Amino acid sequence: MSIRSIRSAVSAGPASISDEAAVLDWSMNEPWLDFLNAYMNQTQPTYSEIGIAYMLMGDSPVSNSDPYATEPTSADDWVTGVAAHLMIPIDSR
Repeated sequence: MSIRSIRSAVSAGPASISDEAAVLDWSMNEPWLDFLNAYMNQTQPTYSEIGIAYMLMGDSPVSNSDPYATEPTSADDWVTGVAAHLMIPIDSR
Protein backbone atom coordinates (compact mmCIF):
# COMPACT_ATOMS: atom_id res chain seq x y z
CA MET A 1 0.00 0.00 0.00
CA SER A 2 1.46 3.38 -0.96
CA ILE A 3 1.76 6.42 1.29
CA ARG A 4 -0.56 8.24 -1.11
CA SER A 5 -3.27 5.60 -0.80
CA ILE A 6 -2.93 5.58 3.00
CA ARG A 7 -3.31 9.38 3.09
CA SER A 8 -6.33 9.10 0.80
CA ALA A 9 -7.95 6.46 3.03
CA VAL A 10 -7.30 8.48 6.18
CA SER A 11 -8.67 11.68 4.62
CA ALA A 12 -11.99 9.94 3.91
CA GLY A 13 -13.00 10.05 7.58
CA PRO A 14 -13.34 12.81 10.16
CA ALA A 15 -10.16 13.59 12.11
CA SER A 16 -11.81 12.42 15.34
CA ILE A 17 -11.75 8.90 13.89
CA SER A 18 -9.01 8.88 11.26
CA ASP A 19 -6.26 10.43 13.43
CA GLU A 20 -6.11 7.21 15.46
CA ALA A 21 -7.11 4.78 12.68
CA ALA A 22 -5.02 1.86 11.51
CA VAL A 23 -5.22 1.62 7.71
CA LEU A 24 -5.08 -1.85 6.20
CA ASP A 25 -5.48 -2.93 2.60
CA TRP A 26 -7.61 -5.91 3.66
CA SER A 27 -9.87 -6.12 6.69
CA MET A 28 -12.73 -8.39 7.79
CA ASN A 29 -15.05 -9.05 10.69
CA GLU A 30 -15.41 -12.33 12.60
CA PRO A 31 -18.12 -13.93 10.38
CA TRP A 32 -15.98 -13.22 7.30
CA LEU A 33 -12.95 -14.71 9.03
CA ASP A 34 -15.04 -17.85 9.66
CA PHE A 35 -16.03 -17.90 5.97
CA LEU A 36 -12.39 -17.48 4.89
CA ASN A 37 -11.23 -20.27 7.22
CA ALA A 38 -13.89 -22.59 5.77
CA TYR A 39 -12.91 -21.60 2.22
CA MET A 40 -9.21 -22.23 2.85
CA ASN A 41 -9.93 -25.62 4.46
CA GLN A 42 -12.73 -26.56 2.02
CA THR A 43 -15.22 -27.05 4.86
CA GLN A 44 -18.63 -25.59 5.65
CA PRO A 45 -18.60 -22.17 7.35
CA THR A 46 -20.42 -21.83 10.69
CA TYR A 47 -21.09 -18.08 10.83
CA SER A 48 -24.69 -16.91 11.42
CA GLU A 49 -24.30 -13.14 10.95
CA ILE A 50 -23.46 -11.01 7.92
CA GLY A 51 -19.76 -10.96 7.13
CA ILE A 52 -18.07 -7.83 5.81
CA ALA A 53 -14.61 -7.50 4.33
CA TYR A 54 -12.94 -4.94 2.11
CA MET A 55 -9.89 -4.85 -0.10
CA LEU A 56 -8.55 -1.37 -0.81
CA MET A 57 -5.95 -2.53 -3.32
CA GLY A 58 -8.18 -4.85 -5.33
CA ASP A 59 -7.67 -8.54 -5.94
CA SER A 60 -6.04 -10.98 -8.32
CA PRO A 61 -8.10 -12.51 -11.16
CA VAL A 62 -10.79 -14.91 -9.92
CA SER A 63 -13.54 -17.19 -11.19
CA ASN A 64 -17.13 -16.38 -10.27
CA SER A 65 -18.15 -20.05 -10.43
CA ASP A 66 -15.10 -21.95 -9.11
CA PRO A 67 -13.40 -20.30 -6.13
CA TYR A 68 -10.48 -22.76 -6.34
CA ALA A 69 -9.73 -22.15 -10.04
CA THR A 70 -6.17 -21.08 -10.76
CA GLU A 71 -6.61 -20.60 -14.51
CA PRO A 72 -9.30 -18.74 -16.49
CA THR A 73 -12.54 -20.71 -16.64
CA SER A 74 -14.37 -18.77 -19.37
CA ALA A 75 -14.35 -15.19 -20.61
CA ASP A 76 -17.65 -14.27 -18.97
CA ASP A 77 -16.73 -15.95 -15.68
CA TRP A 78 -13.09 -14.91 -15.15
CA VAL A 79 -12.93 -11.52 -13.39
CA THR A 80 -9.83 -9.35 -13.84
CA GLY A 81 -8.94 -5.79 -12.93
CA VAL A 82 -10.81 -5.84 -9.64
CA ALA A 83 -10.44 -2.49 -7.89
CA ALA A 84 -11.22 -1.69 -4.25
CA HIS A 85 -14.34 -3.59 -3.20
CA LEU A 86 -16.51 -5.00 -0.41
CA MET A 87 -17.19 -8.71 0.05
CA ILE A 88 -20.33 -9.64 2.00
CA PRO A 89 -21.17 -13.32 2.66
CA ILE A 90 -24.68 -13.80 4.07
CA ASP A 91 -25.82 -16.92 5.91
CA SER A 92 -28.61 -18.52 3.84
CA ARG A 93 -29.69 -21.11 6.39
